[in-house]
Amino acid sequence: MFLFRLKNIFFSMKAIDVVSVSSGILENLVFAGIIYGWPSLQYMLMKEEYFQEQCNNTNSTPLHNETGFQKMNFCPEMMNTFNLAFTLAIAFQNFSSLLFGLIIDRYGTWMMRSVATGLYSLAFILLSAMTAQTSWLLFPASIFLAVGGLQMQVSNMQLGNLSKSFRSVIITMVAGAFDSGALTFLLMKMVYEVRVKSQTIMIVMTCMTVVPWLRTFLLMPEKTVPFPVPHDYRYGMLKSCQGKRSRNLPDKFSNDTPDSETSDENQNEKGLKACLQNKLFWSNLLYFCVGNLQFVFFVGSFVKWLETIFPLDEDISFYTTLLSFVLLAGIVVAPLNGALTDGVIKIKKRFAPETAVFHGFLASTATASSFSILLSISVLATSVHTSVVLALMFRAFLYSGIANFLAQTFPTKHFGKLYGISATAAGLTSFLQYALFQLSSIFDPTFKTAYYILLCCNILALAHPLLIGTNLWQWRKPEKT
Repeated sequence: MFLFRLKNIFFSMKAIDVVSVSSGILENLVFAGIIYGWPSLQYMLMKEEYFQEQCNNTNSTPLHNETGFQKMNFCPEMMNTFNLAFTLAIAFQNFSSLLFGLIIDRYGTWMMRSVATGLYSLAFILLSAMTAQTSWLLFPASIFLAVGGLQMQVSNMQLGNLSKSFRSVIITMVAGAFDSGALTFLLMKMVYEVRVKSQTIMIVMTCMTVVPWLRTFLLMPEKTVPFPVPHDYRYGMLKSCQGKRSRNLPDKFSNDTPDSETSDENQNEKGLKACLQNKLFWSNLLYFCVGNLQFVFFVGSFVKWLETIFPLDEDISFYTTLLSFVLLAGIVVAPLNGALTDGVIKIKKRFAPETAVFHGFLASTATASSFSILLSISVLATSVHTSVVLALMFRAFLYSGIANFLAQTFPTKHFGKLYGISATAAGLTSFLQYALFQLSSIFDPTFKTAYYILLCCNILALAHPLLIGTNLWQWRKPEKT
């Protein structure tokens, strides 16, 4: 069914649009969401004794292989340092969204992607040069990696505008590929385990960053993709091939005349103010902050959590690999949310987007609550498999649902700014992840208390789907009377 729907999407689009969308999904899968494969990267770096100088013989905890020989040492200081690096990366990733949102809305996609891709390339250059003696380079490298990756995803989301009938499906497919970005670090970990040096792997990845640079100027618009798309709309290499004639054509996003620029800016300011005064935007913001906090805490504490359950480093390796493999399914799970939205819009003409996102948010909140309950009541090995699957479903619906909600509810011209504001707020709350990790390491190493707290936060986040449902009921009430 999914493949049949995918075929319908691509057959309904022009060839250049198919190439842009498919390459954008592939870019998100390989590059953009790479930071969420953090457990695999952390495992590699721990094997190479990064931050090992923070451990001493009195507080380190050795892990052994099946023959009993020591292979890695854990200590609270080292684990806290890795968690701090991940926390800062996620926080700066979200902080940067507002700035990059302003850049894409004002200066266009080429400018925004040039800065983002430059940071991404610099990140792998730093990782290539990093050794156990220069472990501190992990902090700027992880920040640049997270920031550049997220902005690639944001720029690719506008490609959903290229298809009017399957807009939500494409947006959620792009978000789902971002969810599955753990693939890259997983493959790097697997290559590393067959005795390939980590620096060699990083050098190869540095060379591969030329691909996002090529996509920026060949397959992406100079400004932004309008919605609905004009019949003769061209972008990327096709627009470049048109020569001066096409560049002189009027574009509602380019604002060539001073008068139109002034009037458009005034209109945009009024529209943005109305968006920020909407209660649904703020309830969506609360929902995003809570969901993002829960997921980054799970990823950031995953290796430490496994340490409390399994005594062998082979088990740690297996379950970090399992997490990455399961998260790959996000590229399939996330579009279900978009398919629901597009399907409801075709069936119901009035309030269709609101009805669709209402059901999507209810499903996501229920999954998040089940996720917290499971992790707070059990530390058994069997619960790891279930928790990883729930993490996949929750994350896929969370991030694709947020992007889809903003695209369906508010004007397209404000998407970059609104997503940036939401991500910045989520970045602020993600610092709580480090505080929870520190307190749990001291008072509750099994993280049960932390997940009780997150469960209470999920109950508060129910305000968002309930507010959407209340608005739907109020809007439909006059129709019934």
